[in-house]
Amino acid sequence: MIAVWLARAGRWRSTQLTEALRIPSSNHLIDTLPKVKSVFFTTLVGTLLGLRAADPLSLDLVRAYGGGRWQQLRRVQLVAALPGLFTSLKIAAPAAVLGAIIGEFLGGERGLGIAMVVAQQSLEVPRTWGIALVSGAVAGIGYALLGLVGRLVTPWAVSSAVRS
Repeated sequence: MIAVWLARAGRWRSTQLTEALRIPSSNHLIDTLPKVKSVFFTTLVGTLLGLRAADPLSLDLVRAYGGGRWQQLRRVQLVAALPGLFTSLKIAAPAAVLGAIIGEFLGGERGLGIAMVVAQQSLEVPRTWGIALVSGAVAGIGYALLGLVGRLVTPWAVSSAVRS
């Protein structure tokens, strides 16, 4: 919704974007907010760039047939934003896993971050590496799954790596 609002607001600058992302924080959220912001910002920028990538001729065509701004958004801009959205979600998925593990590492009560701390403090090197590898596998699976869903949902947006 924020990306749609920023796209509709006209020309946006990086200062407007950072101002929109300013979230008041309390002491218990200080460790969590930078990770949340990084994932949110990645997804927001990808979606916003996708909304801005809509073909101007298609927007004019919808307008010529009597469609308003809502029709332009629904029929042209959201379709144009899907490849950017899925690309940004692919980038954000491993960042979310890493952010969750770091959050647990810094102050959680359970999870992979705490398991890694316990393994490190017990000098269990194989267990620490096992947890790190499982974390990497979970992040990789999230990346691959979102890539697959993105490829199925947006078959018209074939990447340049697939073409060559």
